[in-house]
Amino acid sequence: MALRRFGSAFLVALSVMTLLFSRQIGSHLTRNSTFFMHWERADGAAVVLTIILVAGVLAAVAELLAALRWTRGLRIYDHLLLLLLASGLLSIIQPLLLHNPEPFNDPLRHTNSVLFQLAWIVVAAIIGFSLGHPGSRLTRYAKNACLCISPVFAILSLQLLTLPSWGPSWEPRPRFREAGRSAQPIFVFVFDGLSYERMTQDGEIRPEFGNLRDLASRSLVFRRAESPASTTLFSMAGIIHQEETGRTFSQDRQEGRHHPTAPWTRAASSPSLFELARHQDYQTALVGYYLPYRKLLGDALDYCVSQPVLRKGDRLIEKMALVCVRNLQYGTDPISPRLYYKLIRPINSRHWYDVNQDVLDETLGVLDQAPSNTLLLSHFPIPHRPYVFKPDGTYFGHADAGYDTLGPSQPEGYERSLLYVDQIVGQLTQRLRDADRFDDATIVITADHGAHFLGVQDTDDRHVPLIIKLPGQGSSHMIDEPMANYRIRPIIERALRGDASPEAVLELVRDAPPGSGIPAAKAPPHRPPDPTRQPTRG
Repeated sequence: MALRRFGSAFLVALSVMTLLFSRQIGSHLTRNSTFFMHWERADGAAVVLTIILVAGVLAAVAELLAALRWTRGLRIYDHLLLLLLASGLLSIIQPLLLHNPEPFNDPLRHTNSVLFQLAWIVVAAIIGFSLGHPGSRLTRYAKNACLCISPVFAILSLQLLTLPSWGPSWEPRPRFREAGRSAQPIFVFVFDGLSYERMTQDGEIRPEFGNLRDLASRSLVFRRAESPASTTLFSMAGIIHQEETGRTFSQDRQEGRHHPTAPWTRAASSPSLFELARHQDYQTALVGYYLPYRKLLGDALDYCVSQPVLRKGDRLIEKMALVCVRNLQYGTDPISPRLYYKLIRPINSRHWYDVNQDVLDETLGVLDQAPSNTLLLSHFPIPHRPYVFKPDGTYFGHADAGYDTLGPSQPEGYERSLLYVDQIVGQLTQRLRDADRFDDATIVITADHGAHFLGVQDTDDRHVPLIIKLPGQGSSHMIDEPMANYRIRPIIERALRGDASPEAVLELVRDAPPGSGIPAAKAPPHRPPDPTRQPTRG
């Protein structure tokens, strides 16, 4: 009898928890969040086990109350469960009424949030009224409905557990083989959201960025360079495959939400920089974040480390805790979303700090170990928000909003991050000098896109820095011809052949006719500020 009663209570609680977590489950099943999460089987298991565990605890509470014969306690329990059921149903209904399913682009988000909070309060009042009237059959009807829909959990769990894997994010560093011939290393450092217009003044790198200025003093500096797109997803595909992949910001955002592999599929018609390097007997390495590069580039990479932009947790128990925290954002009650933002700020801010440090540490590790026949591309998260760094790279504090929330951008926070970018460039170049490899290396400093701040500036978010130091180069060359960081394939090819002297590359850049590859990009157009647009996000 007790076992049967527990089983019934468990199925009811399981259905309630399935509804309560359904928004989170739906985001994994329908919005390609698995791509950006670097989804693995353990992530699906964490969601399923969390629901089972919470349902089991609730069922155990119900069994304990029944064993104690505490009738009033059971009524309170039943009505609290009914409130959770109603909360789950309201969270499912809410996105159906949003003007735009992307909350940070929805002008009615705040209004809908308030309306649903009022609706939740009304529902809670009705449930409270039922609690005060012992003759009410509301909880009985709700239990019967939950028993009828209990198979939904098994269906959704099967879908979660069979989602394709985009991980792992980390792999052991291989033993790099020494070059069989004379070769010169190539290092491409891409900084996320590094704006040319904010790091320069009157066409010159600002004086406070001493390391960047030092590198530029012996490099080709392109003043009119643009990136392939305004978003990271499209830009990184363009930089790696040397193709213009972006269209308009809104088109890229919409396609990226539903088909995140689309720009990579289109760009794959051209061989990647890593494939070119492999054909010249170079070893290839990519250190980055945000995108599952190993799955996207396959065996073109000898070594790959890329972490997701949001914390997943290393152990199962940590994954389950994060599942619970992130589910709070879908609540329609007045408390859950506020509690979510309070909890997620330190989680996301600390994760952002850790990911930046990991990318830097792994990059320095590759610089130390990799031989001369190495092509390394490092994709640094900084200076993209959230702005958690002091200029010296120490932790500034939790961002005003975690990465899940946009919030108003902070130019002063971006400025701190820019100063730390300069420190990173100094660490990279000094490490190469210490290893006596700086002079022989080809070094590229660029960005996937620039920065755009709501109501603050009118900078072009595709106008990016492009600094290229060639082997043996000892002086600076400022180039005003239009250029793009997705049109540097001829320079990389020359570097791979050991024929990238400054004189040869300058001739290539200045004499090539439009459309031949080097100056094919148009000059970055002036884009007036859009007062309705939020800052560029990945």
